[in-house]
Amino acid sequence: MIVAGQTPIEHRLPGDRPGIIRAIEYPLPCSLMPPQTATVLHGWIRAFIGMEVPGARVRLETRWANIAQPGLRHLADYLLSFAPSSVIVRNSCSWLVLKDPAKAVIENVGDQWFIAPPPDSDFLEHRLKAFGLETHDLVRDFTLCFGGLREDIPNLSGEFVAVQAWEPFAGPELKYIRETCRNFNDWEGSLVFYQSRNGDQLLLHPYGNVGWWSHESDEVYDLLGSFDAFPEYCCRYIKHRYPFSSWEPPASD
Repeated sequence: MIVAGQTPIEHRLPGDRPGIIRAIEYPLPCSLMPPQTATVLHGWIRAFIGMEVPGARVRLETRWANIAQPGLRHLADYLLSFAPSSVIVRNSCSWLVLKDPAKAVIENVGDQWFIAPPPDSDFLEHRLKAFGLETHDLVRDFTLCFGGLREDIPNLSGEFVAVQAWEPFAGPELKYIRETCRNFNDWEGSLVFYQSRNGDQLLLHPYGNVGWWSHESDEVYDLLGSFDAFPEYCCRYIKHRYPFSSWEPPASD
């Protein structure tokens, strides 16, 4: 018997060819998730199967319980103001979906958030060293807590890039930037930390400073002189419920 409210949701976009499914969302407690899907999920996500919303909230609170750095704490508390609602799956990747409990219909970016599993700490350490970021403790902590966080469904931009997909600025698919970006040399070797839905990329320099590469102007703009200020900046920005990018969010009403 199919229980009302638990029917899986197939996510498509306008213009997709017939048969194209971007991702499938399984409302908690994911009773209709096929066993073959559940077996490929990350263990942290798989543990939500069979949980109702209150239990899922406790599990997420436990993950973030020991956060002490003020900016990270504010970000975690803001995300915890949303309610766990479902698990969404694309290929073998999966996220816990948080939704605004005050909204019956998701209308805007920022009405829901997609929480990725924590990365393997040893692998994260290896990747931090590869980008010269191993001495930046806050980058490590941010990634363990919020790496892979998405503002939209999988396969759309608007995400903190998952550790396994980290690439340097002007990587293989954007080599042209090395010739066209006016201040590329200043940011060469930086990590693409966030991929915006408008094409912008948030860059993290080995020195710890943060900048936006603007897709529109093909130039990197300084954002913050240190990553220390980034978690608080990020939290303030996303509260506007506007796509995270180099553009200033509209003023709140």
